[in-house]
Amino acid sequence: MKYLCLLVPFLVFAQTPVTTYYDSGEILSRYFVKNNTLDSTFTQYYKNGKIQSKMQYKKCEYDTNYIKMLQSKIRCVSVYYNLKNKVLEGRKHGKWTFYYKDGSLKFVSNYHCGFKQGNFITYRTDGILKHSEFYHEGSLITEREYHENGTLKILIQYTYVYDENKDSGREVVSYTKTEFRDDSTIKSIKRVTDSDSSNEKGIYKEYYPNGFLKISEELVNDFREGVYKEFYDNGHKKYEGEYIDEERVKKHHYYDRAGEMTKIESWDKDRLINTEYKK
Repeated sequence: MKYLCLLVPFLVFAQTPVTTYYDSGEILSRYFVKNNTLDSTFTQYYKNGKIQSKMQYKKCEYDTNYIKMLQSKIRCVSVYYNLKNKVLEGRKHGKWTFYYKDGSLKFVSNYHCGFKQGNFITYRTDGILKHSEFYHEGSLITEREYHENGTLKILIQYTYVYDENKDSGREVVSYTKTEFRDDSTIKSIKRVTDSDSSNEKGIYKEYYPNGFLKISEELVNDFREGVYKEFYDNGHKKYEGEYIDEERVKKHHYYDRAGEMTKIESWDKDRLINTEYKK
């Protein structure tokens, strides 16, 4: 599809309006160029005339005495339909909004001089929250996913440390992922440490609707590694055993709903060696 572009005229003035059109004549986009730089609101339209998106650009830099942010330049010539007008270096800045064809809000994001800063929120066509993220100086701090009824489904919280040897200046050292049922009760919690290393260590716990613990397991790189436990919904332990790289090893204990041990299995590299019954 070809697009027409009106640029008035040759970027001579400090602020120049630009309008592009669909082949069929409807307006595709409108924005302003300042001193050969996209430094304004960039508005795109659907063919039906409704706004598709509003995006803010600004020629800016951002440094603090805490950390220098690395920023990527956004070039109009590569982003917007291959317009050959050599408009350069406008960075994402401020609030960005995207809409469905009927005009309802689809997505909201926020930037500061080229990096993500603040809330990123996605909506379903019915207006209910679908997903949200919160960023601080380009780093993802929290992430949320929602059930179709609008209640929270998943919450992920990230922890960072400063590392001057990293391109981003930060690395994730841990995160906690909490999963909720659609009635807002907690289903599971997963805590991960050393998430930036080759051996990501985690502990996963799953709960019954009544709040009692259902599963507890130790993980390395999302593989079962260490002690694994299962429980009945009355709180009594159901099973306990040790794993190495997802394989059963050593002794595994089984219990009935009253908490009494029923049998012990001995394992070696996922091979059953012996079974001892207690009843």
